[in-house]
Amino acid sequence: MLIRIILVVSTILFSLWLLKKRNSARARAWQKLLIITFLIGVITLTVSQDAATRFALFFGIPRATDVVLYLTVIIFLFVGANFLIRLEEVQKRLTVLNRGMALRDAKDKYPNWK
Repeated sequence: MLIRIILVVSTILFSLWLLKKRNSARARAWQKLLIITFLIGVITLTVSQDAATRFALFFGIPRATDVVLYLTVIIFLFVGANFLIRLEEVQKRLTVLNRGMALRDAKDKYPNWK
């Protein structure tokens, strides 16, 4: 029972931290919705093992352990895709910045060049 309390409290704290980090201007509502859904799901599956079994059987999966494995794979795919998207955004910003700096330096080095 102690491990369930630890899992629920740590999930709540982690979710609150994620929601706090998302309060910037770039925050997206669907990300907050996913975090809240994740929080509710983890607490429900942690507190009630029967709920996990019913959830698994609803989707035609015989064991709740398999559902946890499948959900973990889906979450890892989501996180990986999110990292790739952010990496591409950073690379685009760096490319624009480097091009601007190169043009500025070229104008300073060659003042008669147009």
